[in-house]
Amino acid sequence: MASLLTSREAIVDRMADVLEYVDGHLDDISDAIFRSESRKPGLADRALRGNVRYIGQTGDHISKLRDSLLAFDRMEPFVVDNSRVWMPPRLAPRFRMLHNDIDLLKNYDEHLVTSSRS
Repeated sequence: MASLLTSREAIVDRMADVLEYVDGHLDDISDAIFRSESRKPGLADRALRGNVRYIGQTGDHISKLRDSLLAFDRMEPFVVDNSRVWMPPRLAPRFRMLHNDIDLLKNYDEHLVTSSRS
């Protein structure tokens, strides 16, 4: 059970890292688009197309992460409820913390989606 929990914690940590990375890149793109001083229309158009393409790809990545988060969110209560009899009591707080981390990531994901649309 501890190895299952440890691997799930590592996956959720990686999801958090990816969301933070995406957030940083979206900020960079926003800065490039809205603070650009470029006076050359051809270069600006190419850069804008590249940024729009990146935003679309990022949306796909966020969608896949969201699906994974929802799957994890559904699994956690099932795992905890069905392992109470044989799960070591010391693991219960870690499962609760993992469930809280997943909730926080879902909120962060929603923030990214909302802020990228505005």
